[in-house]
Amino acid sequence: MAIKKERERDRVCMGRKTNKLFKEKYELYKKASDETIKAIEEYEAFTYLYICIIKELESFDGDGEIRDSEKATEEIKTALDLMEESHFIWIVRGVNPHKSF
Repeated sequence: MAIKKERERDRVCMGRKTNKLFKEKYELYKKASDETIKAIEEYEAFTYLYICIIKELESFDGDGEIRDSEKATEEIKTALDLMEESHFIWIVRGVNPHKSF
């Protein structure tokens, strides 16, 4: 959604008729571009933490040895805490609905 908004702002900005309109449209484009960058950064952060959690749910490590469940539990809790700090509260609520925010 953010990328679509940025593309539309770019189209409008480049279709300006005067420099004043260009400046106004450029400011709107810049805002849309900043929102796109933020959305991408949030997506990358969420994806990284999600992959960390999924990896901790595997029963065996790379050598075929059984993973330490206590260590895995702590790693998952850490990833969920980072998700909470990164404003991914909706996922933390889904995993632990009794936690207050």
